[in-house]
Amino acid sequence: YFSARLRKHYPRAQVIGLDLAQGMVRYAKAQHGEHIKDWLTGDAEQLPLADNSVDLIYSSLVVQWCQQPKKLWAELARVLKPGGEILCSTLGPDTLKELRSAWAAVDDAVHVNRFASVFALTSTMPNSLKVSYKTETIVLRYGFLMGLLKELKSLGAHNVNRGRKRGMTGKRCGS
Repeated sequence: YFSARLRKHYPRAQVIGLDLAQGMVRYAKAQHGEHIKDWLTGDAEQLPLADNSVDLIYSSLVVQWCQQPKKLWAELARVLKPGGEILCSTLGPDTLKELRSAWAAVDDAVHVNRFASVFALTSTMPNSLKVSYKTETIVLRYGFLMGLLKELKSLGAHNVNRGRKRGMTGKRCGS
């Protein structure tokens, strides 16, 4: 979604779009193909890029889906050229805290993703990455719970935590 801005700030750069899901790559290419010519499907923890081949990595809302942040940072450091930069945004431990609290009143199951703090994430980075960060609280309000749940579903967000219930949430058949 920032491809137009990247193209504006770096008009001569080769911008590469990458996503784990082929469907998202197709969607992004259809929406933003005029800004990015090269599209790849790949795992952020195992990038299909050569060592020291990238000047700038921009990642929006990817870090929180990686199972092994230490592996992610090592992989980003591997493909980053010396002097290159990584700019990323992610979610923090207070994300969806109200929804998490509401579910806690229902049962002890893990219904809402838990996200790592910036300190937990930066502690897994290799020493070769110099870190500076900024935290920002953004509050979105929803008039109804279903509005939030529908938006989360439309984004493809799902519960990746250990201890989550494996079945559908809600009333059981016949109850």
